[in-house]
Amino acid sequence: MTIRSMLSALALFMLGAWIGCSAHNAYQQHRAIAACNGHLQCFESLTLTIATTKGLDAGFAFVKTLYDAVPTFRPLCGPLATRIADDFYAANVAIPDSALTPNIATCNFGFLQEYPLALLLGGERVTRAASFCASVGARLNDLVPGAEAECWRGMGRGLPFIDKALWGDPYAMAKLGVSQCKTLATNTSNYEICLSGVFYNIGRQEVNRNYKLSVNTQDPMKLCKEQRDSATMDRCFGNYKLVAVSLVDKSDIASAVERLYSIYGKEGSSYVQSAVWLFGYEHAAYGLLDKPLDENAISLCMNLSPQQRQWCIDGMSVGLAKNGRPGMQGTQVLSLCARVFKSIPDFPTDYCPSRQAVGYIRGFYAPAQFERFCASMKQRLGFACKEEPVAGYGY
Repeated sequence: MTIRSMLSALALFMLGAWIGCSAHNAYQQHRAIAACNGHLQCFESLTLTIATTKGLDAGFAFVKTLYDAVPTFRPLCGPLATRIADDFYAANVAIPDSALTPNIATCNFGFLQEYPLALLLGGERVTRAASFCASVGARLNDLVPGAEAECWRGMGRGLPFIDKALWGDPYAMAKLGVSQCKTLATNTSNYEICLSGVFYNIGRQEVNRNYKLSVNTQDPMKLCKEQRDSATMDRCFGNYKLVAVSLVDKSDIASAVERLYSIYGKEGSSYVQSAVWLFGYEHAAYGLLDKPLDENAISLCMNLSPQQRQWCIDGMSVGLAKNGRPGMQGTQVLSLCARVFKSIPDFPTDYCPSRQAVGYIRGFYAPAQFERFCASMKQRLGFACKEEPVAGYGY
């Protein structure tokens, strides 16, 4: 028996003991967590089994418990949500409207982004995926205002890939995705978020060399430059930037900035801004989740020029807003910004938390909870939410 199968068997055994108990309380959950002895594969197997046997709400409730109890699990939260969605689609498990609860937005909306993508890549009609997103909006928009928009992000990620004859031609794939977003989206917000998904996933697959795609190393952002519609171009530049970043060493920001300027010359400022923002975002999304926000949290950004530092910390605030502790993202963002203003007294308030970060927090929080966040922001940072961007605002 392999280690992987042994851990899966252990997870199933613990699940049986858990379900057999009359009270599914925190004590039983923590017994199951302790039995896994830190093995991430065991946590994954246990969570997937809970989700499939007890339902999505129970599965993601357990994910929240794992997030709090096991810091090393936190960077895997998003990938696990994606895995649950893929498994549900592969097993042809029906998702009734009653299963669409606030808990399934846990892990940066990973399930809600991945399930429509799985439908589209599995050859389902685009209308079925659009119908799923409509159900998400009807059930969750009052409780998790960003849920429907993030489902449309998943739609956008799948639409460029539904015609295999276009694989390998990013321009034709983008054209198809944009056209489908325009046809299917029910409002401007969903349309724009759908566009974000289109360009993000084309870029991601170019970096991963899937679907006959690869990065244009001579001019990585050429796809965005050649978009004719200003809104489409804007969404492209906002989401396709990981392509340019793939050409540089992300462990050394200063060298990365020089490399990007060498590629783009005088046109380089906007691409450098996107890249530095992404460095900050990824540092928060993957590097800060499993540790306290200590004095070193913003060290990645501190040796940059003042303007680049702003972009870096802006990205960091969004990274925490999207990937931080479920239900506590706002508190973590405010802690980060309080540290920034203490270290850099003249730091511009527009960059921490940025409007985009506030929009993502609003997307996760029910209206009353968002109001409390804004009041706390006023108390802790000395200024309140300047505007109330739409839930899920940003790229």
